Amino acid sequence: MKDRIKEVTNQIAEKMGIIVEEIIINNNVNMIKIIADKKEGIKLDDLAIFSHTLSDDEKFDNIIGNKYRFEVTSPGLDSKMTKPYQFIRNIGRSVNIFFDGRNKNSSIKGKIIEADNEKILIESKNKKKKDTVEINYNRIKYGKLKLKW
Repeated sequence: MKDRIKEVTNQIAEKMGIIVEEIIINNNVNMIKIIADKKEGIKLDDLAIFSHTLSDDEKFDNIIGNKYRFEVTSPGLDSKMTKPYQFIRNIGRSVNIFFDGRNKNSSIKGKIIEADNEKILIESKNKKKKDTVEINYNRIKYGKLKLKW
């Protein structure tokens, strides 16, 4: 079922410039959660239009029927970043990056100062000293924004 939902939602999403990040099916409460994004960041209107388009789609309706409810949502500020476009749109923001280091897992905190489709450049402060570290995406497990509350 999940593969069929993914296929239909991706077909609709691609036409709208939307990326389906994840589909979560909770059979205990008959709920399907679709996490959607855009390279430039998704807006509430985008989510609403995508949700309405899905609910009007016959193929989607045939899959979920009356048994399941669904919601379309954005990834949220505390979600893991794993794709280049997520790092690119957060240039200038503070992050914590978890990556494969030499013979062990490593992490670095700092500000994204550059990002492209291959790598990111992080400016970190260690003991009053600024370092610039380049990390290729193939080494990155995930990144998380450091939220200032």
